Amino acid sequence: FCVGKMSYGTLVIADIEVLTEKTYALISEFAKNGGKVYIKGDTPCRLDGKYAPNLNFENVRTFESNEQLIRALNGDKKWQYICDGDASQTVINHRVDGDQNYFLVHNGDCRKEKIGNIVLDGTHSAYSFDASTRKKTNLTTKYENGKTVIPFTNAVGGSTLIFTEMKQS
Repeated sequence: FCVGKMSYGTLVIADIEVLTEKTYALISEFAKNGGKVYIKGDTPCRLDGKYAPNLNFENVRTFESNEQLIRALNGDKKWQYICDGDASQTVINHRVDGDQNYFLVHNGDCRKEKIGNIVLDGTHSAYSFDASTRKKTNLTTKYENGKTVIPFTNAVGGSTLIFTEMKQS
């Protein structure tokens, strides 16, 4: 599903009660075309403010708790972040564009740097990008069992932009 130049495979809807007709039509089209729709809580029951208890959502999964939703989302990922120590203050934004992955990894810990690895399915080249100097730097990668392991260190309170490109066989 494309919005502007971005494409998405999964849509998460928070616990909401009301949708506009236009939003409902877009969600229905997204699900019909193979997109995954996950709803946390009850499905919306009002359309443009009017009670509509029989809104039909095809191919939609609902989740009672955040934990259930997170487990489902993690099952969809083709990558994971493994950190030496506590990763609770690490925030990762991930985007896929064709054969490229973009990871913006932020260390919210203002006391310790974070040492971690991004592990991706497949064989990838990896780079970091320094926005202040506009320089791209090759990152060392390891290849294990059909996966690419990208080790990196995130400075105290800092962010790292990592992007990957799928290697052609």
